[in-house]
Amino acid sequence: MWHGWDTRENSDSYEKDFRTEVILGILAKCIKGIKRIKLMGGENASEVEFLTTAWFDGRGTIKLFIV
Repeated sequence: MWHGWDTRENSDSYEKDFRTEVILGILAKCIKGIKRIKLMGGENASEVEFLTTAWFDGRGTIKLFIV
């Protein structure tokens, strides 16, 4: 899991960049064993919190992911 925050004004850009650059960049590495990556968000009066969750086949896949 990973958490990120941004202002409400920048949140659309943050989400777009995260989906198109970060998530697609991870998937482009073609690491076998990454099952799913999901980005979720929630907001309050001043900021938006993003929570990213990734599912892996096992520890070996996680090691490949963090290298």
